[in-house]
Amino acid sequence: MSTQADRTADEAAGKTEEPLSTWLEGHHRVDLASDAAEERHIYAQNADGSPVYGESAEVQSTVDVAVPLHGALTLELHIEQDPEKGSLSWRLGCAVPFRSPVRLGEAKGSSSERVSITFQNEIADGRATLYLKGPYFRLHNDSKVMGKHVTFDVKLCRAF
Repeated sequence: MSTQADRTADEAAGKTEEPLSTWLEGHHRVDLASDAAEERHIYAQNADGSPVYGESAEVQSTVDVAVPLHGALTLELHIEQDPEKGSLSWRLGCAVPFRSPVRLGEAKGSSSERVSITFQNEIADGRATLYLKGPYFRLHNDSKVMGKHVTFDVKLCRAF
């Protein structure tokens, strides 16, 4: 719970806290699995913190995305694109509760092609591929996470 001093400090720093429901409209979406038996909650924001989804969405060249993976684990993606060069670079990590995120890898390539990261460590091993389908980035994941096979393909955000 914030105190009056906390609110005053936030206001002095130029921070304003919008209602959670408003924030979720611009930063959260639900993607149903192809068999509709499972849903994935996708969270995203532009590098400056602005919304990626909804009416106030902005399309920018750098986006951060979080995708639940298994249990309390979350894939964290940092996507950078250069539309003039047609290039794409991205980093992939796995957020582990109470620990620093585990870096899974990074890759560069053309935004018109599939760009994959293959990873193997004590938490997860497999392959994640970022690609464009229409105007949207999608993530295809096929991995084994803490002993469980996890495969999904989700729409993330609009490309620049």
